[in-house]
Amino acid sequence: MDISPAYLLCGSEEYLINNYKKRLLEALLISTDSMNFNKFSGAGADVAAIANAVSTMPFFSDRRVVLIEDTGLFKSSSEAFLHAMEQIPETTVVICAEKNVDKRLAPYKLFKKSYKVMEFDMPVGPDLEKWAVEKLMSSGLRIKRDAWQLFLDTTTADEKMKNMSYMDNELEKLISYCAGRDAVTISDVQAITSGYADDNIFSLLEAIAASEPRAVIKCYEQMLLCDKNPGEIIRMIIWEFRRIYNAGELYSDGMSASDIASRVGMQDWQIKKHIKAGHFKSFPPHRAKRAIEKAAATLYEIRRGNIDEKIGAELLMLELTSQQQS
Repeated sequence: MDISPAYLLCGSEEYLINNYKKRLLEALLISTDSMNFNKFSGAGADVAAIANAVSTMPFFSDRRVVLIEDTGLFKSSSEAFLHAMEQIPETTVVICAEKNVDKRLAPYKLFKKSYKVMEFDMPVGPDLEKWAVEKLMSSGLRIKRDAWQLFLDTTTADEKMKNMSYMDNELEKLISYCAGRDAVTISDVQAITSGYADDNIFSLLEAIAASEPRAVIKCYEQMLLCDKNPGEIIRMIIWEFRRIYNAGELYSDGMSASDIASRVGMQDWQIKKHIKAGHFKSFPPHRAKRAIEKAAATLYEIRRGNIDEKIGAELLMLELTSQQQS
């Protein structure tokens, strides 16, 4: 791998920027906890501190890595920042992950001339399909042409949600929903993209959090009346607890609702709804993980024929409720 003194990762597709940033960090560092790693993020990033980190010699290592992200420094003409970037020593690698840049300004021109600029935009056509198909195949799933077209149409209909993070999130839902099978059909896509995490599953979570067995069973029965079978409901539970697990960790780190939504492929209002309901506190990571494991184990026993689907689902509801009391 030829290493550039500095990288600028920019463009409209945050999912690809984050993926490539992760790959760079894994290639350049043993661990981001290393004393040879500095991270600066947000509009309030201290340019003097950045300059100091860039010029600092690594400690018992070949290189120091400095990560600069979402600072807005490529949309301004900071002489101090420009000077620091012009003076990068051989022992430092700078990674700038900035979604928005001004190509007319000196920082961008410097990186374009002297370093490596990589622009990431959402792929289209065959490239986008190839990415999605490979993700599904890695989980043992094929997707039929008509199902893919429907998935593409529904996940790109809203311009505000037209990004790979959202599509990746929807693909994860499909993978969970189709667990145990080898192909994705149109009906699967319709089930996922037409209100999969609807009010009923949200009400079910609230009942579980409140440790109210009767309310849990009532929500479960309402979902059955909405043409959901017990296996589908268990898969919905797995998916919703996965979302709580992933978003909850970010919430506990102090991240804002909008930033969490962007990271996990949810909508802003969904995160705020979970926060308002207290789900991240009711289901901290260890409990959310345990719920996922119990639901997955129940689904496995049902598929093997060791337990009736309806009985297995009802026992799971009660077990999850009692788990909240322990």
